[in-house]
Amino acid sequence: MTPDATPTRTPIPSRVARLRPGTLAGVRRVVHVDAGGYGCESSAACIANVMGALAARGIDSHLIHADAAHACDAHRPPTGIAERNGPDPSAVAKLQARLVALAPDAVCLHNGRDARLVRALAQPGRPYLLLWYIHDHYPTCLTGLRATRGDRHSVCRQRLSMSCFIEAERGFCTQRAPGRSYRMPDLFARLELLESARRVDGVLVPSPFLRETLLASLPEIEHRIHVVPPPVVSRPAAPRAVANPPVVAYDAPIVYEQGLHVTLAALGLLPRGQRLQVRIAGAIADAGYWAHCRERIHALKSTHPTIGIEHLGALDGVRRGALYDATDVLTVPRLRREASDRNTAEAMVRGAAVIATRIGATHEWIRDGKTGLLIPPGDAGALAGALARLLADEAWRTELVMAGRWLIGNQFTTHEHVETLAAVIAACRVQRRGPTRWHLHPRPPEPPAGCAARAS
Repeated sequence: MTPDATPTRTPIPSRVARLRPGTLAGVRRVVHVDAGGYGCESSAACIANVMGALAARGIDSHLIHADAAHACDAHRPPTGIAERNGPDPSAVAKLQARLVALAPDAVCLHNGRDARLVRALAQPGRPYLLLWYIHDHYPTCLTGLRATRGDRHSVCRQRLSMSCFIEAERGFCTQRAPGRSYRMPDLFARLELLESARRVDGVLVPSPFLRETLLASLPEIEHRIHVVPPPVVSRPAAPRAVANPPVVAYDAPIVYEQGLHVTLAALGLLPRGQRLQVRIAGAIADAGYWAHCRERIHALKSTHPTIGIEHLGALDGVRRGALYDATDVLTVPRLRREASDRNTAEAMVRGAAVIATRIGATHEWIRDGKTGLLIPPGDAGALAGALARLLADEAWRTELVMAGRWLIGNQFTTHEHVETLAAVIAACRVQRRGPTRWHLHPRPPEPPAGCAARAS
């Protein structure tokens, strides 16, 4: 590795970066409440990793599912608190009784889709610290994506308000479920969920951008919002040579905003005769968009017959790990900003060079030209040029991979996550004790008029 490519430790841009690594002294039991929702697989993996790390420190952990509609673990019975129908009062009572029986020192709520669930956990006088992991934009955005259709890669910075309801109804907002209509109760419920963040002891978010969006609506809780990147479990892989033919991968839901069409357009700009194996992973979220991508793939087979393309579908953790182990270059051409991107970090640790757009959580740990390559959103020419450079210069690709592995493997591990969590818990304990009170001495009496006159 050249001296210019040697990675340097870059502090994570967050409030907790100013906190000293804490210890979990006095913490004997932690309860994780998983509210499920979109991306529950990623949050479930985060919970499992943190529970394992806490167990290694002798801390007892328990997992309770609080969303019957999105239960992530079929082997654990859910409590029956679902977003669509609202929490069942009996299920809420059971959850509260369970917490009383477990007597945890801290409760970590993951996601949380209903303000009534947050209120059930944030009862006044509770004996435990309540930490709310917010993994996505759901509490701050009516559609949950923070992306507009006015521009193909426009990031919405609008505060959650009545205007969000109007723009969503007019079709200006990107939606996970195209064609969904919203009603006023949906907006009121989302605002109530956002306001419930005032009730918890700490809010944990995966990226600085998500912290910014929360602060725009709730500036008074700045001291409670902490950036805690999701942990990456995979151990750094040993350097490996590029496969023959090289493997290029795309792993994201197949929807316009994730930019698969940009990757396909870039492949069409590569020199004819370039041998590649392209693997597309991800669930088909938009059938019409996937039909358009298939037309592009069919055209590529006629213009670039040496490029093989296969669709792997949605992958579980094991199959995704196998894909990354065999990937030489991962393309992340998304056109919208995501709250976090744990999968890209996993790919970097497993030895894949990454080409990503300059939006979203991905670019916050990719140093352009040092740990990966960054391109403008929607620029197929820039993606094709970056891909050609990586495939032509094996030594440079190896330098990027080694620097990326070092960064992720040292700053985004489960150990780092738990150390930051310990610092947050320590800060929350200080906040619970309250600020130091200043005892003002009484103002001394004014001197007699005669004394003042003689002094003058």
